[in-house]
Order: sequence, then C-alpha cells, then structure tokens
Amino acid sequence: MKPEDDRKLLRALCRRESAAAARRAAERLRGHAWASGEHQIIFEACARLARRGTQICKENVAREVTLAGFPDVDLDALFEPGELTGDGSPRKAESARRRGKSR
Repeated sequence: MKPEDDRKLLRALCRRESAAAARRAAERLRGHAWASGEHQIIFEACARLARRGTQICKENVAREVTLAGFPDVDLDALFEPGELTGDGSPRKAESARRRGKSR
C-alpha cells in the first residue's frame, strides 16, 4: 500500500468511538504490511492501547511511541480535525491484503 493509504487507515483506527471498536479494527489490521516503519510503530502503539481498553488519543499514542523508543514520531496528521477521504476502513485494508496474497 501507499503511505497515503496507510495514513488513512491509521486515522480511521485513531478515530474509533469505543475501545471495543478500536480493538476489532486493530485485530483486522494485524499482519498488514505498512509502507513505512513509522506507520508500523504507530499501529503497534494503537494496538497496545486498544488491547488495554485505553482511549486512542494523541497524548496516549505519543506516550506509547516514546516508551517504545521513538519520541520523534509525527502524530499531527493523524489527529488533526477533518474527515477522511475515501474509505480508510481497516476492513478495506484487510480485503486488499487478502487479494494481494491470493495472486
């Protein structure tokens, strides 16, 4: 996937209304091939938060990535106000990932 597509997926994950929804979304994205190491780090932080039932907000993700040894990860684009463009849902990514494996 392209970095822009990954950003949409991460923004969608960060905007889940409930811990249960975030947990389900993170589970669907497990195994996704992220376009950049930074996106992988952010996803792992979000997945840890979701598993613990902790809100995925900028402050919590920043704390997680810092504890993982990456204090300079830029999170601004994921949490800025505005709507997602296109369907950035984790379900769409899972579907695309499966199609890629079947080829």
